[in-house]
Amino acid sequence: MAPVDRYILQVTHPVQQNHYEFHIAQIFMDDEWKIPVRYAAYSWPKTAGAEPEVIEEYTYQSLKFNVGLTDDDFDVKHKDYNFHGK
Repeated sequence: MAPVDRYILQVTHPVQQNHYEFHIAQIFMDDEWKIPVRYAAYSWPKTAGAEPEVIEEYTYQSLKFNVGLTDDDFDVKHKDYNFHGK
């Protein structure tokens, strides 16, 4: 089995500052497709020695590729999407 750090990109801000939105962020990569399949961000610990808490997390499962989408499927003016203009 390969080392875990081969599949996870982790960013850590060791010192809390106003312009940082998280203490730790992790991006989990699919080994076969080399794409991100999970993201997790953690807050700074509330007390010394405490564990950081998850503040945001996304996991993608059962991904399908090349499903026949067209440029029209990504058009914000698409009639079926009901986007609100500014």
